[in-house]
Formats: sequence, C-alpha cells, structure tokens
Amino acid sequence: GNVIERKMELYLILSGPLQSQIISSSGLRRYTYNGVEFDQFSQLLSLQVRPSGSFFLNLDLMVGDSIDYTHTREGTVYLATPTVTYNVGSHLSLSASHSFNALHVDGGRLFLAQLSQLKVIIHLSRRAFIRGIVQFMNVERNASLYRIPVQAEDKNLFTQFLFSYKLNPRTVLFLGYSDDYLGASELALTQTCRTVFMKVGYALVI
Repeated sequence: GNVIERKMELYLILSGPLQSQIISSSGLRRYTYNGVEFDQFSQLLSLQVRPSGSFFLNLDLMVGDSIDYTHTREGTVYLATPTVTYNVGSHLSLSASHSFNALHVDGGRLFLAQLSQLKVIIHLSRRAFIRGIVQFMNVERNASLYRIPVQAEDKNLFTQFLFSYKLNPRTVLFLGYSDDYLGASELALTQTCRTVFMKVGYALVI
C-alpha cells in the first residue's frame, strides 16, 4: 500500500526532412527507495535521421538526477548512446552502437560504464537468416567512493551466433553458439563459459 513512485513527463516531438525526428522529454518524479524519498528531474533528447534508404543514425542523450543504489544516496547520471545502422541491399544488415553511462555523487564520479555492440544479420532467404553479435562492456569504478570492496575495473566480452529457419508459418528452428569472457583490473579477458543451444518455437492457435 505504499507509494513507490509519482512521475510527470512532458514530451516534445519535431519531425523534419530525411525522416528526421527530435524527441525531447523532461520529467519530474518522487521515488522511494530503501525507505528514502528522492525528488528527481531528468532531461532526455533523442535525435534520429535517415540520410538514405540504407543508413539510419540515432543519438540518445540524457542527464538528470539518479540514485546510487549501493549506498542509497543522490547522484547525477549522464547517458549517451549513438547508433548507426547500414543495410547492404536486402540481404545484409550492419548495426553498431556505443553506450556511455556515468554516475556522479558527492566526491566525484562513482563509476563509468561503457558498452559497445556490433550486430550483423545475413538474410539467406525469406525463411532463414544468420545473426552475429559481439558485445564488449567495460566498467571503471572509483573504489574510494564505495563503502564496500569493489573491483576498480571489470571487463566482459560476449559473442553469439544464431541460425534461424522458419519451417512453416508457425514453427521456427533456432541453432546457436555463444561464449563469455571476463576480466578485471589485474586479470586479462578469460573465457568463462561456452554454450551451444537449439530451440524450436511453435505458435498454438486456440
């Protein structure tokens, strides 16, 4: 019966040539976490444009009040995520993005997290495609601002390859492979797991 969140947002959307769009959002919220109430304001800006039928560009920016959930204290978050998508004909699609996420508290920057991703999709036919994903994450922390022991740096490399084939309009077969590599301040990237999987999806009509 306790109220966790109250939020009010205002959106402004502008559309222009080349399928361009500017989306601005401002928000006020009162959020309760761990018994503490936080009054927060945030500003989001999203820019999109399609210079041609093959290219799509997107940039998301955000700045605002946030919470350091580890210590239940106020913070300021800065987010930036540029994305580029390029379609080579009707059979090949390339997408690359980089996410920048920083949280500042009294005393300085608590952490900086960066996530880079490359995705490739090859359409073999109307029924089959191959998808490959390579994702790298790097998190840097200011250990002096934590009240608990933390790693100064964590790294993670993830790859996945997936083959999909639609047997009929209701049945899809998936075959895939993925692996994970972890690293830390004084530890190079080391493979921690490897997975081979198969999945069959079937849509029931009731």
